[in-house]
This record gives sequence, C-alpha cells and structure tokens, in this order.
Amino acid sequence: MRPPASKAKAPARLPSALRLGRHLGRLYESGLRTYRGKRAACGRAMSRHAVHQARVAIRRLLAGLELLGALPGKPPEVRKLLRRELKTLGELRNVQIQLQRIDDEPQLTAVLEPLRRHLRKREQRREKAARKALKSTKAMQRLKRWARPPAPEDHRLLPRLRRLMDIKLQRAFDPMAAFSPSTPADSAVRHRARVLSREYRYMAEALRPRWRGCEPRRFVTNLQAYQEIIGQIHDRELLLHRIDRSVADGRIQAASIRAFCNRLHSEKTKLLKACAQLDRWMLHEAMLARRHLRQHPPSNSTTA
Repeated sequence: MRPPASKAKAPARLPSALRLGRHLGRLYESGLRTYRGKRAACGRAMSRHAVHQARVAIRRLLAGLELLGALPGKPPEVRKLLRRELKTLGELRNVQIQLQRIDDEPQLTAVLEPLRRHLRKREQRREKAARKALKSTKAMQRLKRWARPPAPEDHRLLPRLRRLMDIKLQRAFDPMAAFSPSTPADSAVRHRARVLSREYRYMAEALRPRWRGCEPRRFVTNLQAYQEIIGQIHDRELLLHRIDRSVADGRIQAASIRAFCNRLHSEKTKLLKACAQLDRWMLHEAMLARRHLRQHPPSNSTTA
C-alpha cells in the first residue's frame, strides 16, 4: 500500500521589507550592467540615440542608488561623478538637437549655414568633453568595489521609502501651487519640475514590480507625457537663445532669420498653452499620488 502523497508546501511568504530589499539589490545590479553597456556603446559612437540611451541608464542607476540609501549601509560615493557625466552628455545632446532642427530646414540652408558651422564646432568640443568624461574609470571602480549589504528584515524600510518618494514628489510639484490659471508658471519653474519629477518617475518605475503602493500607474504615465512637453519647450528656448547669441556675434543677420525665429516662438507658444492646461491638473494628480502613497499597503507578492 502506497503512503499518502504529501501535499506540496506553499512557498514561504517573504516579509515585505525583505522582499523589497532583495528587489532593490537586483535593481542595482541590473542598472549597473545596463550603465556599463550603454556607457561603452556611447563611447564608441556618440550618436543622438547612443547619448540618449546612456543618459537614461545613468538616471536609472542614480534612482537605484537613491532607493538603496533607504537600506542600512552607505551607497558608494558616485552620485556627483554620475551627475557630471549626465551633464556633459546633456550638453552634447542639446547641440545635437539644435543641429537636427537646423537640418530639418532645407529652405534655409544658406541662411543658417554660419550657425550650422558654429554648432558643428561646438558639437566637436562637447563630444571631446563627453569622451573624456566616459574614459574616466573612477565611478566604475567605486561601484565595483562597493559590497552591497544583504537585504534586511527591517520594518523601517517601508516608511523610509514612502517618506523618500513623498519628498521627491513634494519638491517637484509644490512650487506649482504658487501659480494660477491667470498667472501660469514660467519656464524655469516648469523645467525644474521636469527635472525633479523625472527623478521621482524613475524611482517609482523601479519600485513598481514589488510595491504597488508606490504610485498610481495613470499618474506616472501622464507624468512622462507632461515631461516631454516641457522638454520640447526647453529645446526651443535653447535654440532661440543660441540664435540670439549668433545674431549678437554677427554670425547671422537678424532679418534673414526672423521667419524661422517667429516659427519657433509660435511653436513654443502653442506648447506653453498646452502645458498651462496641464499644470493644475498635474498638480492635482500629484496631490492624489501623495495621498495614495501614504495610504496604500505594500504588494503582497510572494515571489522572491
């Protein structure tokens, strides 16, 4: 007679803090691999795509490091080095965007040629600076030497993460509350909101697989679209500023470029109008996200 078959034991449910700690560790390791690969690819060919991918990898790695700061132990001192790389690549990316816009204006080739030559020289300088920054091994050495601490069974991890995410969201959107539909936020305030809310978005996306309470999904999706609009406004402002500098330096004549500048201003005005309609709505959504963050329980996923 066969013995009765024993029932398969259900997998033990990991404590939520331990589960999150392990997730953050894997997130860091994945981010480091991606950063290493995108960094190397960008060093080989500094195309717009490669620069963009490297910048995204740096931002995601920075988000992972900031989340790891909620665990016991101190993350490696690399944030300043990574932000320096991000800034250097960003300066190159800005020139590349400006050149692409000029190349998209074939009817103004002769008029814009002096500005194009100036931007090409500027691109070469920015690319040289970016290559120099990417050749530095200081950040990578510090990241490799760092021994990631084991995931803790620390009940304080969840409150720390909630507080961290709340602060990120508060810093991004609280300044917007000072403005009204009749007095819309200026570009500088919006650009800062874009930078800070993007940090929040990358962190929220990193937490999403293991903590459903980190953010409402709709809010982060709409936040990305909002950030893209602000980025388009910023790109046009930078190009208009570059044109003003070229006119002041005598490289191009103001009259010859007036129609192009008017078109850029018109595009910017339309984007600002669209953005003004979103400002109050995004502020409201951010307030709801903060309330959700404070009330929603962590995920009950049992996967390690």
